[in-house]
Amino acid sequence: MAYKTLLVIDGVTINNIVSYDDLASTQDGEKSGRVPSLHMNRDILGRIMSIDVTLGITPVNEGMVILNLLKNPEMRVQFRDSETDTLKTIECYCVDPKKSRLEGMMDYFETIQFQLVSIARYD
Repeated sequence: MAYKTLLVIDGVTINNIVSYDDLASTQDGEKSGRVPSLHMNRDILGRIMSIDVTLGITPVNEGMVILNLLKNPEMRVQFRDSETDTLKTIECYCVDPKKSRLEGMMDYFETIQFQLVSIARYD
């Protein structure tokens, strides 16, 4: 099976994605040991509200390019809609990117996590 592009930020294809969530909601299971919580990512009409992304092991130079892209307050993002399996375009900003270095190998990020939030207002 060929790799399908999941995310393109300002013309840069994001690789090494290990977790990608643009679904209507995510809920912790009852047996998770935590209180179940519901996080809505779309509005009532199904329009995208946010995208949660986690990247796997990434070289520092690639990671810094991505982290610098995430500083833009009005990113043009193409994402693969998991319901229609098509690429869609929205304008977003990034909320609180997190990164961790790979222990013993400082030339790599172990993970980079971020959330893209749509600029569009749904009043």
